[in-house]
Amino acid sequence: MKNIILLTLSNEFNLATFIVGILSLCGVVINIIVTAKNNKNKRYTDLITHNRISTMENLKNVSSDLIKSVYSTMVDNCDYNQALQKFTECKAQVFYCINYKGKPEVEMRTTLSLMEDLMLNLAKNHNKLTIKQKNTIYDTLDTAVKYYQMISCVYCKCEWQRAKYTALSIKEKYDTNEAFDRYIIPMKEELDKQREIIHTNTFKNIISPN
Repeated sequence: MKNIILLTLSNEFNLATFIVGILSLCGVVINIIVTAKNNKNKRYTDLITHNRISTMENLKNVSSDLIKSVYSTMVDNCDYNQALQKFTECKAQVFYCINYKGKPEVEMRTTLSLMEDLMLNLAKNHNKLTIKQKNTIYDTLDTAVKYYQMISCVYCKCEWQRAKYTALSIKEKYDTNEAFDRYIIPMKEELDKQREIIHTNTFKNIISPN
């Protein structure tokens, strides 16, 4: 009887040990799976964050070159075609850097396209334009540069913030449009005036004023 009891206890102990071992193994496997998934998600998040930050850095650099090309048209003995070519190259790079939805992106693309039209017609007709017409074009380009600078700076600030949300895995959704509207409130009146000038002073309106 004693032996039977010892054998039964031994079997129960072995079974309990086996069960504990299985549970421990399951815990280890689950932990490995969860860790691998978290590491994969972190690598993916880090990649997105790094790429977006790098893109914003590129946007800042190419915008600087773009602005230089605009102001190069306002100096004596300007090579208008060369300035236009440089501007067009920079514009294409800007379009590559920005998204294609949202208020700041639309404003940036529209503004650059209007500037390109002015520079194109300036390159084609600079010998035919009066001093007054040239000065109007220069003033409009200067206004467009200031407008683009402000819009692009706020856009970069929003994108930096969005990258931060992604990096920190913040669950709250970051809305770039809402953030953009919020940031430009203090300068909205001035931006509206600049926007009006840019859209009004097209080349056609400059050479054929109403």
